[in-house]
Amino acid sequence: MKAKRLPRWRFLQRSSLSEEMAKKRDEVWELIEDCQFPTGLLVYRQAEPASTVSNVPEIKGFPTLQNSLEKILGLLKNNNIKTILVFGIMGVGKTTILQNLNNHVEVAKLFDIVIFLRVSAAHNDDKLQEAIANRLMLDTEGVNDLGVVARMIHTELENKKYLLILDGDMEYINLDLLVIPSSNDGSKIVIGN
Repeated sequence: MKAKRLPRWRFLQRSSLSEEMAKKRDEVWELIEDCQFPTGLLVYRQAEPASTVSNVPEIKGFPTLQNSLEKILGLLKNNNIKTILVFGIMGVGKTTILQNLNNHVEVAKLFDIVIFLRVSAAHNDDKLQEAIANRLMLDTEGVNDLGVVARMIHTELENKKYLLILDGDMEYINLDLLVIPSSNDGSKIVIGN
């Protein structure tokens, strides 16, 4: 599939390009035509602010789940609270509540970016770091140093109001290793365990 030819620049008759400039222009157009850009030229792709979780059970009609979701939404609006822990025995609906929280329209309005991650009991901090970097669409290909990836995550989130939702069965999580910036801009972390 050949890329769609972009219109050439048009110049007034009176203007003239130096021979070298004309040659460079033609080289640029040749490069563009030789490459395949099905969606156009792309310089930097940013992560979507909210990525919805699919196949989430509806909680309307389940007052205990709906009330828990509403309480968490209220806590997210409180600037004095930075971390919210959601505890309960297996099967009570923590994951369903957190998935509904992630997909909630109001949450998308409150935060610049929402990151929802499932974490297993045997989670590995570098796998968690990799998942966050992937969600942020950071180019970590060929980067093997966890410190470098952590700094990339920190830089990406530094000036954003973020919500990090970690859902799963975990005994310990080292947020310092992830170098998630703690800020006073209303960013939050929700941990469901």
